[in-house]
Amino acid sequence: MEPHRASLIVLVAQEETVVGLALEDALTEAGYTVAGVFATSSAALEWLENRRADAAILDFSLHDGPSVDLLRELKSRGVPILLYSAFNKLRDEFRELPHIMKPGTFDQIVNALDKLLLGADSASSGSSQRALREVSNRTP
Repeated sequence: MEPHRASLIVLVAQEETVVGLALEDALTEAGYTVAGVFATSSAALEWLENRRADAAILDFSLHDGPSVDLLRELKSRGVPILLYSAFNKLRDEFRELPHIMKPGTFDQIVNALDKLLLGADSASSGSSQRALREVSNRTP
């Protein structure tokens, strides 16, 4: 039986608070359960000490530096990871991860997440067409 979006927990770690909150809204609207939004790797790692994530959407650069330790922990647990970052010079160990360059659209992110978790080619609705560029230009 194929998993249902609402049963899947997606950890979100984004350096930009406004982008992270907009991403949380888009994922929730698409039916996913969101853990976070974390601005630091250390906060996300602390959350993971007693919890599990079914997937993660990460910015490579967080408030406490590159998310290398968080990426390694998630990879060691077999958690599917989608990078959503403007950073494009990744270490070799992370080059195979799916990567959407900022600014992307909510639909691109939800579709990529659906593909990672549900094997869907394009399961998102057209309701999240706003570009993330628009929300990243807003002030909190």
